[in-house]
Amino acid sequence: MRLLSTKIIAHSFKERLVLYQFSVVEKAFIEVHPTSELVIGQVAKNVIFTSQNAVNIAFKNEKIRTSLEDKLFFCVGKKTKSLLIKNGQKVVKMANKSSELANFISKNNKNDQFSFFCAAERTPDLERILSTNDIKITPIILYNTQPKPHAIKSHFDGVLFFSASGVRSYAMKNTFKNTHAFCLGPSTAKEVENYTENFSVAKKPEDTQMLLIIKNYFKKRHE
Repeated sequence: MRLLSTKIIAHSFKERLVLYQFSVVEKAFIEVHPTSELVIGQVAKNVIFTSQNAVNIAFKNEKIRTSLEDKLFFCVGKKTKSLLIKNGQKVVKMANKSSELANFISKNNKNDQFSFFCAAERTPDLERILSTNDIKITPIILYNTQPKPHAIKSHFDGVLFFSASGVRSYAMKNTFKNTHAFCLGPSTAKEVENYTENFSVAKKPEDTQMLLIIKNYFKKRHE
């Protein structure tokens, strides 16, 4: 079975796919550009990261890194958490989805304020839920994502999607006919749903869960 990944995946994940007899082609369908006019302001005691891109950009910037000293970290995703720990930070809470993290904060941090280090384009769940619960959250825009569409001429049995922006970029030059979409999370799946009904969603935003839905889909198809 031939798979197309819409981003460059971890070598370990690719090796596991190959182990299960999948051939994988990787193409980056989005580009990440740090914002040219960074405005930090006052950073709250509690900070939120929902992407590895934001962590990488933040800790490569000396001004931002200094502003994050002695903060309490909340994040989405195991890889984001691992990256924060790698940069010497303590993670108070890790959730699998933005809405899950927002619901946790709403119950456990009612009187706290948060700084949210993020992209200009992002899912609204986190800010919407916290604002509804009267918890102040201030976004700090670190980067922009831009589409990098590729016209795919070969046939692929499945396409791996990791973000809503990646889905939109893919759709600029390609159709979803005669293939199956595999989505890392619900926000990605929500975007895929605009183009096709043929998709599967990982239960958690992890490589292991992504591999599981790929294996299960093709196993059922050949039964």
